[in-house]
Amino acid sequence: MRNVSATQVIRDAHKRLRGLFEQVEAIPDRAPEMKNGIYLEIMAELLIHIRTTSEYFYPAIKATSTQTGLGAISDGFLSHRASMQLLQRLRKVKPGMPQYSEIFDDLIDEVTVHMEDEERGILRQAEELLSAEQLLKLGEQMQKRRTELLKSPELAAAHPQRVQNPHGGEQKRKRTAA
Repeated sequence: MRNVSATQVIRDAHKRLRGLFEQVEAIPDRAPEMKNGIYLEIMAELLIHIRTTSEYFYPAIKATSTQTGLGAISDGFLSHRASMQLLQRLRKVKPGMPQYSEIFDDLIDEVTVHMEDEERGILRQAEELLSAEQLLKLGEQMQKRRTELLKSPELAAAHPQRVQNPHGGEQKRKRTAA
């Protein structure tokens, strides 16, 4: 496990999500099986992000925060709730149906705004309010939780050992816990 701060763990999660969003956009509509695999990965990454920030990061910030910081945390929780509602709607619709793409586009929009808000606000506040040691300890806890969640049956399907290569054939997936 890498020794990184909680804010870097979150920035890394945002980077993974942005990369997955770009992959979805790059895959043609005639390859729904590939899109579905990426959709599953995005859903898993979102669930991991929501759980790790809700269980560790936000409570730590809340304990040391000002009224402004508490507002940012409240906004973060509201955004997480909206994302979870969209994820639940997605689970009720089959990939390939028109509403699936519409809901997924709404989810990407919601998450993109959330990531920008976190990066401009609460991550900067955390770096001002918490010591480097506190941020590293939180980062370690969040990475450990991420690893646990990746191994859970709920998320195992989203991270297969082999994935379809968009340029043809299969490729072996590198397992990452970071």
